[in-house]
Amino acid sequence: MATLAIGVMLAIWLSTVDIIEWLYVYSRQHAGLHLDELFSVLLVGGVVAVVILVLRDRDLRREVHCREVAERTAERLVRYDDITGLPNRRLLFEELNRRIVGARMHGSCFALFFLDLDRFKAVNESYGHGTGDDLLRAVAERLVLTLRPQDFVARLGGDEFAVVINASTEKHVEHHVARRILFSLARPFTVHGVRHEMSASIGITRFPDDADGPESLMRCADTAMYRAKSSGRNTFTTYDKAMEEISGQLRESLDKGLFHPFYQPVIDLKTGRVVGLEALARWDHPTKGILGPDAFIAVAEDSGLIEELFRQMLQQLSEHGKAWDPGLRIAVNISPYQFRDPKLSSRILQQIAAAGFSSQRLDVELTESALVIDVETTRQVISELKAQGVRVSLDDFGTGYSSLRYLRELPFDSIKIDRSFVQRIDSDSGSRKIIESIIDLSHALGYETVAEGVETREQATWLTEAGCDLAQGYLFSRPLPRDEIDTFLLATNAEPEG
Repeated sequence: MATLAIGVMLAIWLSTVDIIEWLYVYSRQHAGLHLDELFSVLLVGGVVAVVILVLRDRDLRREVHCREVAERTAERLVRYDDITGLPNRRLLFEELNRRIVGARMHGSCFALFFLDLDRFKAVNESYGHGTGDDLLRAVAERLVLTLRPQDFVARLGGDEFAVVINASTEKHVEHHVARRILFSLARPFTVHGVRHEMSASIGITRFPDDADGPESLMRCADTAMYRAKSSGRNTFTTYDKAMEEISGQLRESLDKGLFHPFYQPVIDLKTGRVVGLEALARWDHPTKGILGPDAFIAVAEDSGLIEELFRQMLQQLSEHGKAWDPGLRIAVNISPYQFRDPKLSSRILQQIAAAGFSSQRLDVELTESALVIDVETTRQVISELKAQGVRVSLDDFGTGYSSLRYLRELPFDSIKIDRSFVQRIDSDSGSRKIIESIIDLSHALGYETVAEGVETREQATWLTEAGCDLAQGYLFSRPLPRDEIDTFLLATNAEPEG
């Protein structure tokens, strides 16, 4: 091939020499026509044209190369995460499509994991987003090292990752992988000289058992992941189709207005009078009867129905409360996931104002996990509610993740002592010491204390002597529907006005 190319070039060169020689002889034979000047101009012009073409060709090649580099860069930005370098959501979607085609051809299955880092936002808040980004890179590297080369790892955004693995007909494979991931992430990370303890909540779904398309697979994995988070974090949960069925029933029941508040009285331990009511959601299930929150709250959170459920509860308690003593406070629980919304306070205030219910009679209760999900948004919501006279209580104190810093910085009105401590008053000296410490701490900070789950007269007596302010539990009353709470209030001299 090289010899042929040399031969062609030599032939072209000889031909060019022959042409130039012929032009020279011809111009000499016809000197009167001054053809030598013309031929010189043409020759020089040809050379210049060749040079211009060569330069233009070089420029075009450079432009094409730059465009190809830019297109490859743009393609990478579209398909890969710029912080960790992992594939992003778009490439995950393509990978799921590819795996679905392969699984259908070979009759195989695969599993999709959604991972959400627990309490990652606290890193950004305490150390800045630069440290947070470096920690995300470290997490990504550890995930890649933990998994096999054939496994697929992607970052979905924020502190969420996805993993796709080949699976067998038995679910023990993905359970083993999930445990390996949790164990790997449990080893401390050191970023900028600071040690960080991390964990993750993992949701797992399978193809074709749970879903038959990329969108439905991702939705199922997301649902399972939120269930893992609500189960206590640092764990994994596999998708259960029963969740989807309950979600559909929830949506239908919300449309039909089958959720109602039951009310449990809150008693002043010194006077024995009712000073407030806690509204607790109940589901009037078409076939199962009245169901408590344990049967539906987690699914409502997973399926995004918690906002509508809360709106209906707030609407009903606002209407009911107008008929009762204006001094009677009514408490309502807010899901931790609602505190992700910075407009939560304005929606609450607008709704009770439209219903004609005084904001100073409302008491919102949040659990300690709300402080972990997004402390800054929670702080903003609490401050806005407090500015309009709404009371704020920290529920189930002692069972979550709060630090004393939050108690000092956030403007609570009361601390609710979890029933797990109250129920062990008679048998556990440790529980008694914890309760005494909570009461002393709360009073030092200017908060009321409310004991939950009081069931015996002995418990109530001990709490009163320990300085606890308020209590609720079956000793005083179980949660009652609207008509029965009216009778209870009349019997305890907290008469309704209407």
